Amino acid sequence: MTAQVHVVRSREDFAELGEAWNELLAEMPGANPFLAHQWLSAWLDTVGAAGRPYVAVLRDGQRLRAAAPLVEQRCQYYGLPATELCFVGNVTSDRVQFLARPDDLEAHRALWNHLRDATGWNRMVRLEEVPSDSPTAATAPAAGSRVGREPSSDLPFVPLNGEPWPEFEKRLKKKFRTEMRTRYKVFDTWGEWELQFLRGAAEVAPRLDAMIELETASAKQSAGYAFFGNPANIEFMRRVLSAGSPLDPLLTQLKVDGSLVAHLLGYIHHGVYCAYNIAYRPGHEKGSPGKWLLCRTIEHGLEIGLTGVDILRGATSMKRLWDPEMFHNERIVLFPANPIHRLAKLAVFDIRPRLKSRGIG
Repeated sequence: MTAQVHVVRSREDFAELGEAWNELLAEMPGANPFLAHQWLSAWLDTVGAAGRPYVAVLRDGQRLRAAAPLVEQRCQYYGLPATELCFVGNVTSDRVQFLARPDDLEAHRALWNHLRDATGWNRMVRLEEVPSDSPTAATAPAAGSRVGREPSSDLPFVPLNGEPWPEFEKRLKKKFRTEMRTRYKVFDTWGEWELQFLRGAAEVAPRLDAMIELETASAKQSAGYAFFGNPANIEFMRRVLSAGSPLDPLLTQLKVDGSLVAHLLGYIHHGVYCAYNIAYRPGHEKGSPGKWLLCRTIEHGLEIGLTGVDILRGATSMKRLWDPEMFHNERIVLFPANPIHRLAKLAVFDIRPRLKSRGIG
């Protein structure tokens, strides 16, 4: 019998899936905070408020077997108007995929078959940041006249094997080790400094306003990529920080004379720390505060028994200093059946890569 996919179209119906959703997430490989029901719900109510849920679910009796957390919204794709289905958490999430239990490739294929049939004449499916080693990517339709696939990002991952920090540190390049060890002397010239680790919503949520103030005063704001420069992202993070388990925030702070100089906000999930937001105050560049906080957080992760640090997207060259494993994400687009969008697919996924390979454009 063909697996039957049902589509959840209201926020209220999606809210009722919460317990079963997180139970399924706890059993699947590649679980991360970006797939937790609380994270997705917070996004739907804030950043994604203009869209309508399109959550494709597959059940085994009353048991949730698989799900594709999607939202439907209007879009412009290279100037062409369309309706698109994209992941809930789009842009704010770094690793997103379908939910399913280990090795249930049939469930993934059923979801893909449903989405292929759902594209129709003017609806497209645009999935960003799909881990290339995930079952979602493995079962995706092959590239063809309506399917475009391409690499989208690299994500450094630092495995932690329970070794003492000195043993881990030995593997870092000597110049980098020296830089991190001598930052204390720089901090001493600034004043009375303090390193803090704050874990859990009750500890981290009250510090959000200070993080917002710091990042919007940082170089990230003037460069146009401050996360907290967007009011919708601020409200989104307020809801995430108040959501509770399984979201488990960890905030690393550097304070000087009681004032916040740098912060690193991340989330612990299934024993892995996902670094999410980092910023430091202008004028403190000599202290390498961003690198130093990440270094100290990795050391702290070893102390509390974490199994890895997922550094996620952005500033990849800096993040390679910890000699991480490199994982890869890809973009998968199912185009509508109409010929205009199929021409767009030809231009974006076929012609453009060939021109780039020849050094054109």
